[in-house]
Parts: sequence; structure tokens; C-alpha cells
Amino acid sequence: GDEAKERLYSLSKMQDGTYSIVFKVHSEGICSKQMGKLDVNNTIDARLATNPAFYMPQDSQTCTLISNGTGIGPFMGILEATNERCPVHFYWGCRSQEEESLFEADFERAKSRPGMAHFEVSHSQEGMKQRIQERVKRDRIKLAHNLAEGGTIMICGALQMQHDIEIILQDALEEEKLGTLQEFREQGRFLTDCYN
Repeated sequence: GDEAKERLYSLSKMQDGTYSIVFKVHSEGICSKQMGKLDVNNTIDARLATNPAFYMPQDSQTCTLISNGTGIGPFMGILEATNERCPVHFYWGCRSQEEESLFEADFERAKSRPGMAHFEVSHSQEGMKQRIQERVKRDRIKLAHNLAEGGTIMICGALQMQHDIEIILQDALEEEKLGTLQEFREQGRFLTDCYN
């Protein structure tokens, strides 16, 4: 049955050697409900599976991280390790200030790190009610040039968000005559790990 089906969650390896996981408890979710009930020092049975197709290349000149919701998970370790060698442009979309506040301490540390070139969070249900796609669209020309100049773009989150971002970036690359998104995907510079 459904209970035996493997669930995949994105982890982030932190500087202290621990792993970070971001998940949402779903009312019908078998694993998420179980994980949501865990206390400190509780254990669960799990296995680690690497995703070699979703690592930032060592020679990347810049790294743009785009995510929404729990897609922020694999980026927590990158945020923690940000340095001047590879400036980070961070875009995350969530529903509300309350969701953002879950990461307040992590975000304050990330913003103060040398190499944090751009840090932006948008709320889809409050304030300006903008999805992260709208912020990326505003900065699309700069992001297209970052990609063309040896940078990497990584996307994690909802498949619909990924699809929207791909259209925005493809249009910007064409507009600036910088190549195609497919070329950058083949070079390992445009990486996605998205889900329904």
C-alpha cells in the first residue's frame, strides 16, 4: 500500500556535519505527520540517497538559489557556507511572514555573510502578495548575465514555479542573445530539483 512507498525529502548538510530537513506536515501525509510528532533525540528509520545532479559546481562564479515553500531545504547549507568566492543571489517565496519567521535566525546570519549578493523573500498571501517568480522576472536580465558569465542557477520547490522560472529565464537569455536554457542545463549550470 501507500505506507510502504518511499518518500524523498531534500536534506542540507550543515557546516557542523549535521543535516537539516524542511518539511510541511500534510493532513493526509504518512511520513510528514510522523516526522511532525518527533521530539529532540527521537529517531526514525531512513536512508540517505545522494542526488549528484543537484550540487553547485566548484568553479561557479555566482550561485542563484530560487525556491518556494519547503524547496528551501537543500539551500540551507549553501546559505550557511556563503563566502566571497562565489556570491549568492537568494530568492525564496513563502505564504506569509509567519512562515518566514521559522528561518529568522538562519536568515539574519546569511544576510550578514560576506558574499551574500542578494537576499529576497516574497509572501504570496500577505503584503504585496507576490510569488517569487515576479521577483525573478524583475531581475531576469541580471540573472541571465550571471548564468552566461559562469554562474549557476539552482531551483527547488514546486514544479509550476520551476516551469514559470524557466520561461522567464529563457526569454531573458534570448532577449540578451546569451544562449538557451538547455545549453546551460547541459553544462550543469541550470539545476532543478522540483516536485508536485
